[in-house]
Amino acid sequence: MSTSLFLEDVNQWYEQYEVASPKEQYQQLVELLSTPLDPDYVNNKSELGDVLIEMQSLLEGSGLWQEALSLTKLVQEHQPAFYQKEFCYLGNFLLQYGLFHKDDELIDNSLGYYKQDPVTGIDMLLSVFNDLRLYDEHERAVDLSREAYKPVATSSKLMGGSEMEFGLTVLADLFGNAYKKLKHGQSIDWDAFKTEAESFGLVPESLPLISGELSGQRATGEALVAQFKDDRNAVLQSLFPRFQMRMYDQRQLSFVCGQTIWLIVLEFLQEPERLKSKKKLSLPENFFNFNSKQLDRHIAQLLGSFISDRNAEGFTVLWGLPHVYEFLLAEGLIDESVYDGAIAAVSVVKQRLLSKWPRPLWYYSFVHHWGKPDYQTEEDFEAEAKRFADSIKEFTPLSEEPSEPFSLEKSLGGLTGAIAKNWASSPAFSEPLPNVTASSNPQASIPSKSSKPKSSKPRKSGLSEIKSLTKKSKNKKKKKKGF
Repeated sequence: MSTSLFLEDVNQWYEQYEVASPKEQYQQLVELLSTPLDPDYVNNKSELGDVLIEMQSLLEGSGLWQEALSLTKLVQEHQPAFYQKEFCYLGNFLLQYGLFHKDDELIDNSLGYYKQDPVTGIDMLLSVFNDLRLYDEHERAVDLSREAYKPVATSSKLMGGSEMEFGLTVLADLFGNAYKKLKHGQSIDWDAFKTEAESFGLVPESLPLISGELSGQRATGEALVAQFKDDRNAVLQSLFPRFQMRMYDQRQLSFVCGQTIWLIVLEFLQEPERLKSKKKLSLPENFFNFNSKQLDRHIAQLLGSFISDRNAEGFTVLWGLPHVYEFLLAEGLIDESVYDGAIAAVSVVKQRLLSKWPRPLWYYSFVHHWGKPDYQTEEDFEAEAKRFADSIKEFTPLSEEPSEPFSLEKSLGGLTGAIAKNWASSPAFSEPLPNVTASSNPQASIPSKSSKPKSSKPRKSGLSEIKSLTKKSKNKKKKKKGF
């Protein structure tokens, strides 16, 4: 099928394309994109964008990463105007793949488009922004935040508050720089600090508290427990910079990464559904104690979403909780029984997730950049990290059978089907979950994975459907007051 047919009779081109096999479709797109096309025709008189998104989705779902990269680069090279228009739907894979491989060129290539236009693809931007922070690409995250904050904050196209993630990231970097100076005996100009924080929409209500924490003026043990009983929210606020300091000192993670882990885990700990059944929340052992069913329900809500950053948050909660609870134990705010109960619950839900999750695990390899938590052995940690990394070797060749018309319903059986339909109600996850407490602490087993091509159908996702939804919606974020 020639490029000339696409230009002469696009409807006939699509008719032939639709009945071709996936392998033939990929070859036809490569041929079509290998020469420049009239930008006006591509943008306004064809549906090439939807076709490319569906093919990109199929390639990713099949584990054909090099083919996906080649297709994206062809669009960038020969259809730059078209790519600029559709980058948030075609380019996020470049960033995720680049982060996994530590490929600076791919990372910067993807981020460059968002820096030029952070408003148009704000939902997708916030998704990849999470990946940047969780992989601890803090310098890039801060740079992007500083460039994106004002355009997003002043845009009439977005709901108020969309810019707060960028403001908080700049704030974390400011605190990190202040902490480094204090460790080297240098003084901090807190007035200048306050002025810069305010320029990113942050009201420095708790600056004296947090500056004291950074300077080492803090309570621990029984004194901290007493403060928690008196004012839980104030203590949680003071723990925020402490956790960042611990992750910086012990795991060599930036304050940006530490902040992201803490806030995502805290969202679970403060979940109203979990807290409404509890009494005497002023007692740390009551507030911080949770069971596997409560954790499973929260993870289900995060993973039952089309939006990939919610998937990443689900992994962050499970792999971040051990780091947070090690910290709480070290501070003397919880005892061994609460810590053991948390690890027991995490282990059960992790095992459940790893046995059922349909997407390649390498997308979430950032969890192993945070270092080994205390409860895991070196052998288990390394085996788990290898399992995640090796998932990038799994692939399904494109079918040579004629294609069926794309449908969202069928695609739900692939990449995110069981999850998107609901983790808890899907047959894949309907078995009863044991309500694990501190009395047991099973460790998640790590079955071996083969790197051979799989025989199952490729995971074809509905990104074209999602694209239409995200274009209609506006990202809405709650305003955050103070630090």
